[in-house]
Amino acid sequence: IIKENKIDVIHAHSRIPAFIIRLIYKKVISLGCLFVMTAHMPFGTSPAERALTEWGEGTIAVSRDIADYLKESYALCAERITVIENGIDTEKFHPVADADKARLKEKLGISADSRVICSASRTSASRAGCAMWLCAHAPEILEENETLLLLLSGAVGRERDLLGEIRERADEANRTAGREAVRLIVGESDISRILPAADIFVGVSRAALEAMGAGVATII
Repeated sequence: IIKENKIDVIHAHSRIPAFIIRLIYKKVISLGCLFVMTAHMPFGTSPAERALTEWGEGTIAVSRDIADYLKESYALCAERITVIENGIDTEKFHPVADADKARLKEKLGISADSRVICSASRTSASRAGCAMWLCAHAPEILEENETLLLLLSGAVGRERDLLGEIRERADEANRTAGREAVRLIVGESDISRILPAADIFVGVSRAALEAMGAGVATII
């Protein structure tokens, strides 16, 4: 494929694709193709994980703290690391008029005058902490005119899936409140269609950036 399509650069986004490229690395180089790797997170540093890790001829870090982590934990020199911070599509994530926000709430089955507190994440054990906490504390957090909206989607990989536990906590919160105070939306891949309904967003990472792009007050 590299030869037929005259590919100049191979870009791996995680450890396993990079390891696969390493198996044909000499051939890749002989074809004049460069290989770069992106670090999206602090990769593990166990001996087995180190053995699987190939950083290519250049490494992209998605934040300055990840770049520092690579220098400290993997002894990568600063000159080979380029920081390209995560960004968002502001054509998709932008503020909407109050009337549009109200219509979107009603489309979701939420009263137009209800204040919506929103969070978005995967349901994997390392990502769902915020959703779990919000569900557990919803009865004490939410006032009568407030709704907690949890947008849950994305693969969990080899981690434990906490969706069942989140549902249980949401059901318990609703029983305590005597109403649907917590609403779960599961599997929606395009949260740009829902996020503008929020008045307050609670979360981390790119979802927080998307909320800010949508003009939603954000707690990180």
